[in-house]
Amino acid sequence: MKENNFGKTISQARKQKELSQESLAKVLHVSRQSISNWENNINIPDLLTLEKLCKTLNLNFSELSTKLGFYPHNKKTYIKIMTLLIISMLLITFFLFFLIKYKNKFEVYSISIDNNNIVLTNGIFIKSNVNYYFQLGNIEFIDNDNPSNYKVVIYIKNENGVRLLLEKVYSDSIILNEKYGYSEYFDNEFDINDVYMDLIQIDNKKKVLTYKLNFIQIFKNDRLFYFKNDKINNQNEKEYFFNIKIDEELLLNNNYIFNNYDYIKEVKDGTFQYNLKTNKLFFYNDNTNLSYDFKNGDVSCQVVDLETEKMILDFNFNNDKIICYSQDCKNYEVYLNIIKEEVQSLINNDDDK
Repeated sequence: MKENNFGKTISQARKQKELSQESLAKVLHVSRQSISNWENNINIPDLLTLEKLCKTLNLNFSELSTKLGFYPHNKKTYIKIMTLLIISMLLITFFLFFLIKYKNKFEVYSISIDNNNIVLTNGIFIKSNVNYYFQLGNIEFIDNDNPSNYKVVIYIKNENGVRLLLEKVYSDSIILNEKYGYSEYFDNEFDINDVYMDLIQIDNKKKVLTYKLNFIQIFKNDRLFYFKNDKINNQNEKEYFFNIKIDEELLLNNNYIFNNYDYIKEVKDGTFQYNLKTNKLFFYNDNTNLSYDFKNGDVSCQVVDLETEKMILDFNFNNDKIICYSQDCKNYEVYLNIIKEEVQSLINNDDDK
């Protein structure tokens, strides 16, 4: 039997069974038009309907399905292949579940201190499902006090009380490293929002300086698969400034006032603050913190919703590239321009000297 004789074959078999197209359609639960299309070789039934058709008209299913190009043409073979497919899908599902549950998730935080008298650099905290790593970093006093004159005490303070994490004389290699599950330092009660540091002067134990350590998330691999993200580009941002030192005369000429090792300028929507030692310009108000590093041109921004106290905007910007850490950074230019305009004002005034 040739393939184009399929319609003739079922038409003859139907008539031998003395079935009308309408009657056969009811048996197969299809429309009469479907029967007509098959008999005129317009299309063919699917495999399961073909099997029922062959049983109804006493036709050879294996031979007919083979002629029509179906594979598999044997019901047992079909069942075996479907079983293998189902098993394969179950194995893939199990593998994906295992991968999601046990993949090495980790979060990376930078550690900083919001205080005009001290600068903390290179502080980092890495949290994963196999390890915790805490590095305090380097402490530098604005008034040139020597941090090695102090003992460092790091502790957690919350409604449950105070729990000591570390107490030792300051060095630039204060590190806490713990395998997940040991809970010597980082147990289930450890919260990055509750970490404090005391600096106790060794010669004068009455002098105690207390600081809250701020953990700012800079990376989190909470996605199973990573795809290339489109950069947010703005051609107007490409000309930016770095490797520039702002002198005191320039700041005073731009209405900055010297105050406690920093230069301050109050504006309508907040405060600008420049630190000579770190060569950084800051802007802040009730919910916004911006910083610009004149050494490398880096801009960082964090904006908090005052009602929910949740971070709604968090990004880093350098030249024409933005790295977004919050869910949405579409309105980043509004905040970027706040500090950019001040930087340009300082640079332009410097060029006019």
